[in-house]
Amino acid sequence: MLTRRTFLAALLPLPAAAQEFVAVPGLISDEAFYNLVSCGAAPDGDCTKPQIRWPAERQLRLRVGIAQVGISFPGYKLDLVDRALDGAIEEINTSGARLFLERVYEGHYDIPIYLLDVSRGT
Repeated sequence: MLTRRTFLAALLPLPAAAQEFVAVPGLISDEAFYNLVSCGAAPDGDCTKPQIRWPAERQLRLRVGIAQVGISFPGYKLDLVDRALDGAIEEINTSGARLFLERVYEGHYDIPIYLLDVSRGT
């Protein structure tokens, strides 16, 4: 579950050069996770930026894709990330959450994913 949450935290739309991750000591509540990914709040902390929300008319078609792969990101992990991303998109799309993600490989991303080689606890 923590690995999945760490991966989903990478779904934040962020510039590649910024340090945009929050290390957590272990499993966190659903509410804490939501605040982490939607506004950068550490567990039991305040938001560090405005909450991310999409207008209702766009929630049915959000474009997701890998926007950048860091130079130090291990190449052998790309297939694993690819499968995990496709699986996460399928799970979200079939969850009944009234949210539909479309996997794209170029162009504009509503949810850009930046793959960086960052170790746990960093």
